[in-house]
Amino acid sequence: MKKGLLLFLSAALVLGMLSGCIASEPSQAESASAAIPTETAAAPASNLDPEASVQELEASVQEAAPTGAVIPAEDCKAKGYDVKYGMFDFETYVELPLTEEPRTLSYWFMIQPFMMGYNNVTENDFTYFKEMEARTGVHLDLKAVSMFSSAEQFALMLTSGDYTDMVEGATANYSGGGSKAIEDGFLLDMMDYLPEMPNYQAWLDSDPSYMTDVLTLDGGIPYAALFSEVERNVGPQLRGDWMDALKLDVPGTYDEYHDVLTAFKNEYGAGLWLDPNGTQRNNALSAGYDVHVNQDQSSRPFRVVDGQVEYSPAAEDYRDFMILMNQWWNEGLIYADFLAQQNVASPDSSIVLNGQVGVWATDSGTMASYDELSEEIDVRPAPLPRKEPGQTLHLYAQSGKVGDGTSITTGCDDPVLAARWLDYNYTYDGTLLCGYGIEGEGLTFDESGAPMYSDLVLNNPDMITVACSLVYSKYNGAGVIDAYRFSPGYTQKQNDAIDLWLTNLDTAHEFPAAVQFTTPESETYSTIVSDIETYARQCALQFITGEMSPQTDWESYAAQLDALRLSELEELCQTAYDRYLENVSSD
Repeated sequence: MKKGLLLFLSAALVLGMLSGCIASEPSQAESASAAIPTETAAAPASNLDPEASVQELEASVQEAAPTGAVIPAEDCKAKGYDVKYGMFDFETYVELPLTEEPRTLSYWFMIQPFMMGYNNVTENDFTYFKEMEARTGVHLDLKAVSMFSSAEQFALMLTSGDYTDMVEGATANYSGGGSKAIEDGFLLDMMDYLPEMPNYQAWLDSDPSYMTDVLTLDGGIPYAALFSEVERNVGPQLRGDWMDALKLDVPGTYDEYHDVLTAFKNEYGAGLWLDPNGTQRNNALSAGYDVHVNQDQSSRPFRVVDGQVEYSPAAEDYRDFMILMNQWWNEGLIYADFLAQQNVASPDSSIVLNGQVGVWATDSGTMASYDELSEEIDVRPAPLPRKEPGQTLHLYAQSGKVGDGTSITTGCDDPVLAARWLDYNYTYDGTLLCGYGIEGEGLTFDESGAPMYSDLVLNNPDMITVACSLVYSKYNGAGVIDAYRFSPGYTQKQNDAIDLWLTNLDTAHEFPAAVQFTTPESETYSTIVSDIETYARQCALQFITGEMSPQTDWESYAAQLDALRLSELEELCQTAYDRYLENVSSD
């Protein structure tokens, strides 16, 4: 074993990620519902039975032989090949470059909003893409789109039929998810290319849940996955300097939050920050009521109570939470311009700096960046609000260890090359590049030999840490990323904040992110959920601002949800959830 291999492998298998990065098929992005052109490149025919069990499918793939572009690990050392940092025990050596002839692959991905403001940095500056090109010999034609226009740009790509060779987050953007995207001729079924991807196959085999989560219900694989896990590092934060000035204690219950907000309003004219959808990241504000507040159609705001799937915005608990929010709005305790913001997950630094908001929720990294805005500002973490002291919270944010990393489209002229390119991300060297970058830049090693971020990323004077992670390593897409890679750069306050936010939190009512729908179910889901969530999002804002009364208008609201086929939607989700439990128990 080379330097830090055991430690890195252990850390990587307890994978983590990154607010918002894990997505599960199918998401229902309205803007991506455009019809797929009929003239698309044909995927190779699969010899696998789509009705076969997961175990049978795995066995069939394991029997398939690589084509010779890769060298088994046991032969690697005998042939004199060397890997710079070492190899995983299960790794199959990838001979580089992948091609001696000039080759180009096009790659579509979304630029995260935290890169806004760094106008001098473009996707062509990102270490991951530059280094992948240097190692593999494959030139990348990058198609980067802003998060704020990604749904529109994705829909335009579908409509035009001019697909890039590879796409990040394809199934999260495609109406109907991975099964439908393969069936419609947009994505290739990567099951057919697993023989070219022995390292990806090895990762699928490394955890019993991985193959189950990656496979569509008809036996396809729509992407080379992002193996990671949601890092639960988001929670409430407030102006600690104001707390000290007003001699206030850190709040824990909704009543205590009310008192703090009242004091902030009276003394500083500041309010509670909400995003434009009337909620906060990871539903931190509504966790004490055990409900999700609608954010977007990819959030799938369902909960499971005593084995029954419920649509959160139809629950009585949701009405009670809306009553509370409307009360706080009427008292002037909520930031008055929250509806005018862009669709952002954290308050803009300007409204923190000028004192317009005093309480908000975001991740621990952003919390540190607010602290740096002014010497007068002291941002302090606070617990997730509860109805009563000591209440255990059952609902926070969907979690999972498998995300829809990178797909190969039917527009790719050389899917074998694309598959081999993706497979390199699952080698030891590839995982270091994905997670940390290159040595001497973003990557360094601690005293025990385990990989970690360098000071260039953790303490960059010109760029926040999360932005550095995208510039010097990787943030999304195919590969293996340890979400806790930021931890060595955390201050004691940040580490204490994460511990505080995880106190008395069991997430027992979460609707698992890995729940999948069959293609017919997905089509029905798409048909129903669009109208329901559009209506629920609209009403959530009206409940908060008083255009609708959460008391007197609730019955008409519930009746309209029923008219939009809510019961059918819940039954469909119940069927998918029950099937998911059966699949998990059989692993």
